[in-house]
Amino acid sequence: MSLHKIPYIHIYEEHPFTTETLHKTFTLLEEYCDSFSLMQAYWYNTNPILKNELLPYRTAQYQTTHWFCYDMLETEPLQVSLYPVCTQTKEILNRLFYPYHIYFDVDLRKTSIPDLEDLCFFKDGELVFGSVAHESIFYLYSEDEALIKAMLQIYPYWEKADEEFARRSKPEHIRLKDYQNCIIG
Repeated sequence: MSLHKIPYIHIYEEHPFTTETLHKTFTLLEEYCDSFSLMQAYWYNTNPILKNELLPYRTAQYQTTHWFCYDMLETEPLQVSLYPVCTQTKEILNRLFYPYHIYFDVDLRKTSIPDLEDLCFFKDGELVFGSVAHESIFYLYSEDEALIKAMLQIYPYWEKADEEFARRSKPEHIRLKDYQNCIIG
């Protein structure tokens, strides 16, 4: 067995996710995972509706220069919030997040909703699913055969990365315990 998990990756250009595929994927991940993160979207015309609705459920807030597929300067750290997957947060995501982030043809910079973006799902403190929506990057990190099978049934074009890709992308496989010194709230 490898020292690091080999991710399944999504190649957007070849087989784009449909709205239905993404919704089914997120619904499955909500059932499998116990927490999720969203990152502050500084580059949009922000209106903190989503952030404000999720705020009572936030379990941690991180200020960091590294998160899934992001490396930033010390002077421009990322703001990432962690939330539990529960009935209330699932309802908020379905009402305020998914409609704007599933439709890739919507120009999000012109809407007032996307104050948070780049949904990541975690189980027991380990990244299971990471996304960078504006780049159409999606990674699935799991060795759970049932989850992998279910994900492949929803979207059969997931490709298992090779060892070299897994080695190079190892920093992307987030473990929340590695971010304890980044918690600000």
